[in-house]
Amino acid sequence: MTRGQASGTCSICFDGVDAPSLLGPACGHLFCKDCWRGFVEAKFSEGGAAVLDMRCPSPKCGCQVLPQVYRGLVDAALLER
Repeated sequence: MTRGQASGTCSICFDGVDAPSLLGPACGHLFCKDCWRGFVEAKFSEGGAAVLDMRCPSPKCGCQVLPQVYRGLVDAALLER
């Protein structure tokens, strides 16, 4: 999991946020916690393969998103599915 420096901009909503609020997979693309939550919840609603093969939301990036990136952001019941 990659975290930003002192502050930065989410690559989805373009909000400026503090570093602890920016998360990303190994590729280094950073997104705020709210955008990650929405992205992950959408993938879980798609089910099966969308969750098991989740990729970075940055266009044309194929980096796999591991559960460590989003585990603390979504409801535990959602993760149990």
